[in-house]
Amino acid sequence: MYTYISLLRGINVGGNNKIKMDILSKLYEELGFNNIKTYIQSGNVVFDSIIDNSDELAVKIEEKIKSYLSLDIRVIIRAKEDFGKIIDNNPFNEKDL
Repeated sequence: MYTYISLLRGINVGGNNKIKMDILSKLYEELGFNNIKTYIQSGNVVFDSIIDNSDELAVKIEEKIKSYLSLDIRVIIRAKEDFGKIIDNNPFNEKDL
């Protein structure tokens, strides 16, 4: 099982492309993902999947959102480890200032 973070672009901004997080969670559940957690109304979702291909996951999520909500939303997927590296290499870390 792999843990991913998905970032949905341009949702719930200025009243456009509205997606409720409970509906988004349900869509992820229908795609077979586990341990789904959303963050406020941001469109950021942490989830587990047996699929080891972030590009494939992004396409699956984009297609599900389009078919279910009729929204053309770009999805960016990163593995949990990728975010750890980003945080570790943050040039604005307090320890580096």
